[in-house]
This record gives sequence, structure tokens and C-alpha cells, in this order.
Amino acid sequence: IFYITAGLHEPEPGTAYEIKSIAIHPEMNLDNSDHDIAVITTTKNYPTGTYPITEITADLPDAFFGSVSYPSGLIEKIGKFNQYTARFKIDGHLYSSAVALTKCLTYGGESGAALIGYQNDSPLNGKIVGVLSSGSGDDPGDPTTLTYYTTLSGSNYKFITDNL
Repeated sequence: IFYITAGLHEPEPGTAYEIKSIAIHPEMNLDNSDHDIAVITTTKNYPTGTYPITEITADLPDAFFGSVSYPSGLIEKIGKFNQYTARFKIDGHLYSSAVALTKCLTYGGESGAALIGYQNDSPLNGKIVGVLSSGSGDDPGDPTTLTYYTTLSGSNYKFITDNL
């Protein structure tokens, strides 16, 4: 039996949720981020708010996006645990490989964080449109920092909705 522990870094011990199933995208390839997604289902629901998902069918607009995560790289830098909220504009577009590229800063341990729309006048506001796949650095202000998001488009969106 495998478990996910929610709230592991809270003041109280985390709650274990038994894993019911794990589905990995059938076209997952460690050499790229095109289909770097999986769906983990637990035997009972985690009692928290959720964001709806939406399929991306065109270039991402020039609007603010972001994610909320608990990166291990940030913990190592500042010496304590912290929730990290990133807000940024996409500097890239929807590639045919279903990966959006941006120059936002990411930290080690954030992989899997949702890419969420954060602009009130955008139809993507409050919706998950992708998942953080990988980044190239933990250095604030480094202009070479690149982050790759696997977008919820085409077979990626279908894979997730088929496995929910």
C-alpha cells in the first residue's frame, strides 16, 4: 500500500491518504516535457479547495499566471519551510509539443505545481492550464532561468480527464 501525505510541513503531523491508482501518460518520455504528467487518485478526497482544469487550444495570452508550491530548493536557500507563490507573465507560447516556456523563477522540488491563470479579465483566471515539468535554476534575477510547463492540451488534457 502506498500513501500521499498531505500537510507534511504543517505544525501538526500530516494526514496520509491511501493511493487508489496512478496513471502515467502513455507517451511520457524522460528526454522531454511534452507529456510529463500523471494522475494520482486517492481512496478519499483531500478536504481543500480545488481549481478547475481547462484545455488550452491556442497560444497562451499575455496575461499573468502563477503557481503555489512547497519547493525543497527554497527551503535549502532560506533554511526554513515556506509556501512559495510565483506570479509571472508567460514569455513564450504554446508549442506543438504542448510545452509552454517562460523565464519565471522556479526552485528545486516544485515539479508538479499547477500553472494557474491569475488575471481577473482573462477567461483562464483561476483555472489550471498546465503542470510544472522542469526549470533550469534557483537564482533570482538570472536571465537564463527557463521553466517548462506541460500544458493541458490535446492528448494531455484528454489523458487527465479520462483518468479523473
